[in-house]
Amino acid sequence: MWIILTILLAIICMWLIKVNKDLIDRNELLLAEMLVEKIEEHEKNNKKGE
Repeated sequence: MWIILTILLAIICMWLIKVNKDLIDRNELLLAEMLVEKIEEHEKNNKKGE
């Protein structure tokens, strides 16, 4: 019984680690997209001011 429970918990733990890694990757992608948008917006505003 304990062996089955331990194996099940290990599988769940590995799945959670994978989900966490996927969320970290997605978060980095969203931050990069936001940064690019802000830079483009800043450049656009600078060209208007010239």
